[in-house]
Amino acid sequence: MQLFCFPYAGGTSTIYNDWTLLLDKSIELIKVDMSGRGSRAGLEKYESFQEVVADLYAFCKTKMDGGKYAFFGYSMGALIALEMTKMFGEFDGLIPEHIFLAASNTPEISKRQFDPEDKNIDKKIIQMGGIPQEIIQNKKFLNYYITAIKKDFRLMTECNIDSKKFSVQCNVSVLYGIGDRAIKKDNITDWNQYCARECKYYAFGGDHFFINENMDSIVNLVNRTLIG
Repeated sequence: MQLFCFPYAGGTSTIYNDWTLLLDKSIELIKVDMSGRGSRAGLEKYESFQEVVADLYAFCKTKMDGGKYAFFGYSMGALIALEMTKMFGEFDGLIPEHIFLAASNTPEISKRQFDPEDKNIDKKIIQMGGIPQEIIQNKKFLNYYITAIKKDFRLMTECNIDSKKFSVQCNVSVLYGIGDRAIKKDNITDWNQYCARECKYYAFGGDHFFINENMDSIVNLVNRTLIG
């Protein structure tokens, strides 16, 4: 079983580094970075979400071994995981064993929510949590960090998956933080509209970056779901 993991906006796949210590030995962890980030820092950055999808589809395809696989996406990574599911289904006739969508609203809500032209977007990004205090206190580093996130937000607004035209053909797990201000709790079950099969919801303590304090519980959920 291969598990492809996609990070959040402005982040890199290093958020999954410690997962190898807890994942079942039968699961191969494949951490996926966007072009120009993390392990792929030397490559050109994207100008459109279409470029993101095309590039990561090609990247994941080179890593697949022909066996079972699953996707785990966090925040922006959840939208990417959804796009990968759609792409591999349409072009290769492949369906993942499972997809995990964490810390994300549906594409429809995300498109309206993360407006990079919002005058209060910098404040909203800081309120989401996850930014170390030493960066918040350093205006130069904070500006660099927020600029990267806002560029990713702009890309996210271009995710155009329509629940009326596409539905996931495998079981889905939706994970969210109870204190996450970025997630519209009243609409979290809107993910059902994108699922042709079972969709389960899991709440965790914490804000938008609940992955940081809930790693053990999240990986245990992944193990139980994929291995049993």
